Amino acid sequence: MAGETPRNGQLLHLGSDGEPCVLSEDVVWPNGIGVSPDGQRIYLSDYARQLVLVMSADGGDTRELCRSPRDSANGLAVD
Repeated sequence: MAGETPRNGQLLHLGSDGEPCVLSEDVVWPNGIGVSPDGQRIYLSDYARQLVLVMSADGGDTRELCRSPRDSANGLAVD
């Protein structure tokens, strides 16, 4: 992240009509997204803040799930 300026980001959902809907603005620099196997939760890594956020798939409250143990939260995988 050296030399790079964090920028505010958003998590968007594209509806079947192609219109975007903002699910969250609680992310600074989104850098990975995953969906729980049941489709109920969305996980989003925030590179700038070195953490992973979780929220319901329809938006709503965003909370911190965990912090990156070293450096930045760079990408994401859901198992």
